[in-house]
Amino acid sequence: MTDSHDGGDASAVAGLLLAAGGGRRLGGRPKALLPHRGRPLVEHAV
Repeated sequence: MTDSHDGGDASAVAGLLLAAGGGRRLGGRPKALLPHRGRPLVEHAV
């Protein structure tokens, strides 16, 4: 797989597994949806 940020073809991705946990210490907020640099963390991983 090639990272789409470097101009490669990201269409070779067959699947994506997100396993961030529930975030009990964060008041139950899903960690993947926490903001980082203005976007949810999950957007940085995709």
